[in-house]
Amino acid sequence: MSYFHHKERQASIVAGNTLFIDGGDVTTWDRTGNGFSNGSTLTKANDTRTYSIDLTSSWSTSDVTITPIEKTTSLSFSSGTLWLNASGDSFYQFDGGVSLTQGPYNVAPPSQLWSYALNSQSSRWTNATTPDVVKLKRIQSGTYASGGGLGFALGGWQSYDTDQSVGLGDHYVGGMVVFNSTSQTFTNVSSFGDYTYSSSGAGHFVSSYGPAGIFMPFGGASMTGSVLPLDYITMYEPTTQTWKRQRTTGDIPAPVQNACVAGASGDNGTYEIFLFGGLQEAKDGWRQVDSSMYILSLPLFRWFRVSTTAVGRHRHTCSLAGHSQMVSVGGMVGTIKDSSVGSEDLGAPDPWQQQGLGIFDMNALKWSTQYTSSAATYTSPSTIKSYIAASGPTPTSFDDDAIKSWFATKNTVSSSPTASTASTTTSGRSVGAIVAAVVIPVVVLLALGGLAFWLLRRRRSKRSTYHYSRTSYEEPMYAKTAYQGGSPLELHGASRIEEAGGAQIYELSHEQHVLK
Repeated sequence: MSYFHHKERQASIVAGNTLFIDGGDVTTWDRTGNGFSNGSTLTKANDTRTYSIDLTSSWSTSDVTITPIEKTTSLSFSSGTLWLNASGDSFYQFDGGVSLTQGPYNVAPPSQLWSYALNSQSSRWTNATTPDVVKLKRIQSGTYASGGGLGFALGGWQSYDTDQSVGLGDHYVGGMVVFNSTSQTFTNVSSFGDYTYSSSGAGHFVSSYGPAGIFMPFGGASMTGSVLPLDYITMYEPTTQTWKRQRTTGDIPAPVQNACVAGASGDNGTYEIFLFGGLQEAKDGWRQVDSSMYILSLPLFRWFRVSTTAVGRHRHTCSLAGHSQMVSVGGMVGTIKDSSVGSEDLGAPDPWQQQGLGIFDMNALKWSTQYTSSAATYTSPSTIKSYIAASGPTPTSFDDDAIKSWFATKNTVSSSPTASTASTTTSGRSVGAIVAAVVIPVVVLLALGGLAFWLLRRRRSKRSTYHYSRTSYEEPMYAKTAYQGGSPLELHGASRIEEAGGAQIYELSHEQHVLK
């Protein structure tokens, strides 16, 4: 019997009144040992379906109905993204690697764009690939966001599971592409500062400011492996194709990668971005997963830490749902050895039940197991209002006059800027452009009596062993409620069984002022 352990590297988005979850990997275990080692058998497999959760009805994380959506013509990807279109009646899947749990010889297709329409009569995935798309490189683990009819894909890397022709190791790719869902074109944009070559950030589009919204990446990792700080916020304004950055103050979070963010407009002219989780820099050979929640208030550019914690996680996703609730999906739990961060250390069992869902009430500033469809509209926390009343709504000084102008007024209706036609000669995303390569050691193993090799993407753990098997589960790995009484969830392709090293889960301490 196999039981849900955790889900990771999926993409999620709210479109209409529905939360969609796509792709990623799911790990099960046999509930022996402690979930790390000591006899535990953990099996990881690619999740080949898209799932939907209705947001018009209230539910709890223990009884939520998760409806599977079959994919008949498209592959499933990990560490890619979903982008909402300009009208909000469809969304797109872009980027991502073909999970090697589908088999070490599985070949990723060229860059593609898939579309899903919300029409209940004909909702299905369709191939929306254009000539612009196939000129781009397939990337994974970039920093992604969408809004105002635009989709943003910053940085990331190529590897064997995105393009076999690049060879071994991770090849970081500079630049950003911006997709205009109205004109169906891509624009290449040079990247900036810490994000010149980066991966694994959390992206957010703020429609409330700037001529037509602002794209912001949070955290991530540089090509050298350092985790990017949050004492500065990098911003991209799409109508002028301009990058800027602004200093932050307050309870600045520790640098993190693979965190998640969600945002909402406050009732006092502000916009708040909630940042949860993420993997921190290595310390004494271990990397801790942050369990804290932070709020960045705009245009103040000040961080506030919330006096609540959940079980920390990374490689999860977050979405604003029902006006004032943030839904966190999946993630890896527990501290890991620094040498294992890229070798798929499977972490601890996720305590958030079968679905790996967590609900954060953005008004009460508390974690909950209950989603309420009739929840009140978001209002800024009293601590933020008090600070603004005493010190004003903006920083002491902006680092650039352009930033000051972007945040001078708050937009009430977002607009969609017009992006230019994609270039195929100047950006790191274009085929044939120069990429920065970080060559990482690769382990070649014998498994199941035949030659099979497993391409480990980053720093390797020499203690890990890997095997392959075809597996169908007696118990569904995901969407258990939707399958009760029915057939089990079949995940196709070779899966990996790993004896993962044990590690204790830590709650992180912070010596900062927090929201009450």
